[in-house]
Amino acid sequence: LNKETIKAMQNSAKVMKATVKEADLDKADELMEDINEAMDQVNEMNEAMSHPLGQVMDEDELEAELAELEELEADELLNDMPQAKAKNKKQVIVDDDDEVDLDLPNPSKKEVKIKAKDDE
Repeated sequence: LNKETIKAMQNSAKVMKATVKEADLDKADELMEDINEAMDQVNEMNEAMSHPLGQVMDEDELEAELAELEELEADELLNDMPQAKAKNKKQVIVDDDDEVDLDLPNPSKKEVKIKAKDDE
C-alpha cells in the first residue's frame, strides 16, 4: 500500500512538472491582469447602473406640490358648482360703494323649542 502511494505521488510530481513546463508564467500573469481589469470594468458598470434615473426630488417638495395640485383641483370643483339660489336676500351696505347679498333665514317663520331641564 505504501509503495503504491509513493508511486502515485511520484507520478503526480512528474505530471505537475510537465504542466509547469508547458505553461508560461508570464502568460498566467497576463491572464490574471486581464481578468482583474475585466472585473474592475464590471464593478464600474454596476456602480453606474445603481444610480437612480431622472430627477431626485425631496419628499417635502413632493408633498408641497401635491398640496398645491389638490388645492387647484378643489378650486376647479368649486368654480364648476352651480350657484345656490337664495330665498331671503338682504342687501347691506358695507362701505359707501360696496353692496353684499346676505342669505339670512326669516326668524319669524320658525319656531324655537326650548326644553327646561329638571333639577333633581
